[in-house]
Amino acid sequence: KTDIRASTEVPNAGNTWDGLLINPSGTASDWLTTQNTNLWQGVSGTNNPCPSGYRVPTQSECEAERSSWSSNNIDGAFASSCKFVGYPTSYESGTYWTSTINASQSTSWGLSINKTSSLVISVPRKSEISVRCIKN
Repeated sequence: KTDIRASTEVPNAGNTWDGLLINPSGTASDWLTTQNTNLWQGVSGTNNPCPSGYRVPTQSECEAERSSWSSNNIDGAFASSCKFVGYPTSYESGTYWTSTINASQSTSWGLSINKTSSLVISVPRKSEISVRCIKN
């Protein structure tokens, strides 16, 4: 883990942060020194974290999925066809990245699910949250 922000999004290029989780201290909301809003945009997006043919869903897709649930909470998330799971019961909530940028706040959107509710929230890009991939 390092608190040094990356100067490029190119991994494994001999940088001091290669292979490390970048989580800058202080008020920095992004892991990059210069923001790049095209990193996860679709299957061909730079640094798409998903396997070939898959991508990170958009904010709109997560909102549509959330609105289809039988209840707007963790029970509805698990009962859905997507079966959102993966966080221990000791956690109060889980959050999944979307590929949608919130440019006005220099953040991205994430789908947050907890015991009593779910919503799409603005998340600093340096945050350590899960990725859920969907087939393109």
